[in-house]
Amino acid sequence: MMNSDQATRKFAILLLKSGLKLRYDSALIDESVNRCGWNVATFAHDSASLPIPITGSGLNMLEASDAITFGTNLEGNHAILPHTCAIAFSGGNDIDDSRGLYTLMEYIGSASSSLDQQQIDKIRGNFTALISGLSFDIYHPAWKEYQIVKSALSFHNWLSLANSSDCDHLLYTGISIGAMLSQIHRIDFGDVNAFGKYIGTCLGGKPCRLIGILPVGGFWFGKVPEFDECSDSAMLLAIEQDPVVYMLPLAYQSLNQPVKDSLGIHSWMDIKNIKIEWRTKNQVWKVGRFKPQVMSFQVPCNMPFLEFTSSALYQDRLSYINSWGPLVSQRLCLQISFTFSSKYCSHNNMLNFGFLQSMLQDEKLGNFWIEYNFEVAIPDLSGSVFSALIR
Repeated sequence: MMNSDQATRKFAILLLKSGLKLRYDSALIDESVNRCGWNVATFAHDSASLPIPITGSGLNMLEASDAITFGTNLEGNHAILPHTCAIAFSGGNDIDDSRGLYTLMEYIGSASSSLDQQQIDKIRGNFTALISGLSFDIYHPAWKEYQIVKSALSFHNWLSLANSSDCDHLLYTGISIGAMLSQIHRIDFGDVNAFGKYIGTCLGGKPCRLIGILPVGGFWFGKVPEFDECSDSAMLLAIEQDPVVYMLPLAYQSLNQPVKDSLGIHSWMDIKNIKIEWRTKNQVWKVGRFKPQVMSFQVPCNMPFLEFTSSALYQDRLSYINSWGPLVSQRLCLQISFTFSSKYCSHNNMLNFGFLQSMLQDEKLGNFWIEYNFEVAIPDLSGSVFSALIR
C-alpha cells in the first residue's frame, strides 16, 4: 500500500513526466525520474499563500489548490541537455478553475442584449509581457488564473531557479488549464526579435521550449503573440474529439449578436505560428491480434482548431468512427457522474487513465495518411465498449 508521501511523489513525477516525455524520447518513462537525473518538487497554494508541499489528500476540488511542479536536471542524459530546468502546471483542480473557464459560456452566454462594462471586463483582458514589454489581448479569466499562480511564493522560487546558473535550458509544460498557464508563462518570459516575434529563448537568452498537453486553447484575441517559426520548440498536443482545445471559440460563436458586438472580439485564436499536433488511435488487426497504433497529424500552422474540425480530414475521421456503430463510437465516461457520450470524455475519463498515457507516447507514431490495405483498423476511443473489450 502506498502511503501519502509516496502518492505525493508519484503525482509530482507523473505530472512532470507527462510534459518531459514528449519530444525527449524514452529516457523519462522509468518508474522514477530520479534515475534520469531529475530533482523535482511539487507545491499547492491558495492564491498568494506560502507554498505548501502536497501531503495527505492533496488537491481538493472544494478549495483553491493550484499546483506547480518544477525541477532540475544538472547532469542531463541521452535525451536531456545538462542544466535543464522544467516547470509543469497542474490541470484544473478546484471550483475557481471551472468558474473561470465557464464565464464566457454560462455567465455571458445567458445574456440576450448588449453587455455592460462590468460584464465586458469579465471577458476582455490585457497584459504586458514582463521580458518583451509587448501587450496582448487575452481572455480575462485565463489571465486572472495566471496571476494567482504567479503571485505564489512557490512560483517566485521557480523564477529564482530559472534565472540561476543551474538552468541553461528551460521547459514549460502543463495539462489542460495547466497547458493554458504554460502558454501565458512562455509569452510572459519569452524573448522577441526586432519584429516583435517570439524566438526560441527566454529570460534574456536561455533556450526554452513549450509543450502544452490537452490544452485549453483559443483564449487570445485582438493583439495576439506570434512565434517567429512554427516548430517543435512551441507546440500543443490535442487528442481525438477533445473539445477543450476549441471550447472558447465555439462558445463565442453561439453568443447573441448584440453580445458579440458589445465585446468587440472578431475571433479567438491560439498563439500565432504555434504548432498543434492532433493525435488519433486505432487498433490494427495484425497477425491474429490487435495492435495499438497512435497516429499524429500536424494541423496547418495558424489554422484555428475549430476551423480544422470542419476540414475534410477531420470529418472523414468522424464518419469512419460512426461507421463502426455504437460499440466503437459511443463511450462511457466517469467524470463527476456516469454519462454516455460525454463530450468531454476524451479530455478526462476517470475510467481509463492509461488511455491518455498511450496517446502521449512518441515511439512508433503512425502517419495519419497510412492505408492499412487488408488489415482491419478500428478506431479506439477512451470509454468505448470496444476499447474496454480489447483490454
